[in-house]
Amino acid sequence: MEARNKKQEWYLMRYLGSKILLLDKISNFIPKNTQTLCDIFAGTASVGKYFKKSYNLISNDILYFSFILQKAYLQLYEEPKFSKFIAYFNDHPINYFNEKTSSYNFLDKPFIYENYSPNENCQRSYFSVENALKIDYIRQSIEQFLKDEIINQGEYYYLLASLIEAVSLVSNTTGTYGAYLKIWDKRSLKPLTLSLLDIDFYRKTNNLCFNENSNSLIDKISGDVLYIDPPYNSRQYAPNYHILETIARYDYPKISGVTGMRDYTSLKSNFCIKAKAGLELDNLVSRADFKHIILSYNSEGIISEMDIENTLKKYGKETTYKCEKIPYRRYKSNKEAKNDVNELLFYIEK
Repeated sequence: MEARNKKQEWYLMRYLGSKILLLDKISNFIPKNTQTLCDIFAGTASVGKYFKKSYNLISNDILYFSFILQKAYLQLYEEPKFSKFIAYFNDHPINYFNEKTSSYNFLDKPFIYENYSPNENCQRSYFSVENALKIDYIRQSIEQFLKDEIINQGEYYYLLASLIEAVSLVSNTTGTYGAYLKIWDKRSLKPLTLSLLDIDFYRKTNNLCFNENSNSLIDKISGDVLYIDPPYNSRQYAPNYHILETIARYDYPKISGVTGMRDYTSLKSNFCIKAKAGLELDNLVSRADFKHIILSYNSEGIISEMDIENTLKKYGKETTYKCEKIPYRRYKSNKEAKNDVNELLFYIEK
């Protein structure tokens, strides 16, 4: 069995606004005796991964590829056995897919190859031809294995999460998918390889995962701590990760433009629109059935620090309000960072 690549650790994907480096700070804001923590803008589920050992989790994101990562990393409480798959193929699926390098038998048109790698009908260079073909083969096979009941739901999400993580390591991009590089990055020419997911199986969990708009979900959930990590500028996440979304859904969407963008109208966030962001936060906080609220934001964000403070105090106990400013330059090189830019971490008890 192929060993887990420890160099990849438990976090592989380059993702806008990732809070990996703030996790200890967030932990300090969580009150004692907390049982349930909700991460309502989960992204790559990094917050949930970190707190899985300590709390019951509610996790959510409007993007489906994020939902897949949540289902694998946060809901699984034991390593998938793949019993039926191994009995049928006499191999673990990770090895099975990695050893398959040519002569793919496609169940349908290879959508990623046809639209996101160079061929006679396409000039986009998100993936090498070899990797694009392998992505299509693996994705189609996983879906068919589920239909044929060779894998179960948990194993399905595990394999999809492994594929999404692997794709991020061979994408010919700077990290997001709003554009591809004109010159092939060295890493994008390496063969796509699935790895075992580095999941911590602490205990049988009742964690819940959702794939909804945060302001639609908020009326259906409750708990101790609500962690809010909304987009803070005008960059919508859906177009920046449209290919991961398409690989996750594999729904043969209508695409357009130089980058082959799928329609993302239904996935737009009001937090990215200056005229709507403040009201969106107000609606979320006001309806939240949670005792404690922790919110992270950037000092250069669409909503001002003062407006966030006023919103939290409007619905919370003013005497419990606090805001910690963490210099952004700690997380960037000196050339990239501005000395007056901070990550803001807010807390209030409702």
